[in-house]
Amino acid sequence: MLPSVALRSVFRADVSRVAAWLRDDEVSSRWFGHYACGDPVHRGYEPDQMLTASEPEWDHVFRFDPRRFIYSVYSDLDEHVGECQVSVDDRGGAELSVLIGRKDLWHLGYGTSTVIALLDHVFGSFRLERAWVNVPDDNEPALGLFKKLGFQHVDTRKLCRRRDDSVLHGHILAMGAAAFEARRT
Repeated sequence: MLPSVALRSVFRADVSRVAAWLRDDEVSSRWFGHYACGDPVHRGYEPDQMLTASEPEWDHVFRFDPRRFIYSVYSDLDEHVGECQVSVDDRGGAELSVLIGRKDLWHLGYGTSTVIALLDHVFGSFRLERAWVNVPDDNEPALGLFKKLGFQHVDTRKLCRRRDDSVLHGHILAMGAAAFEARRT
């Protein structure tokens, strides 16, 4: 049985934890990867800067952006365990991003539960036609999670070149609303 999660509004204490989680290279590499295979990527906002942001800045990022929806992930024990985002694209779909920042909870189903909750939002509340993810090829647990849920591989893109001159690729996996509904039933 999968653990229960709740997607909630983001609070400053949540952002403080996200900032701390992203200081761990293993955690940050599982989030969005790294800019040019260097500094950790965090889309939508810079956690350390948002800790001191004004209320209007905070509201712009976390409450009033019509194309990006950011949620804190909480366990059924009311513990903040991660963050997730929905970024609406111009083609009737949305890119999903999931981070379970608590490494002690990795591989226990929290990522799966979070993705299912996000898909409910994307296909139920937002009425979009497609959800997709861009997963670095070195994040095998995430690739396995999305494939297990029924996402299909649609493309591979070069993300960056590492310092050792090897290339890090991203795999684009997608799921349509009809496929999600069929899997739910």
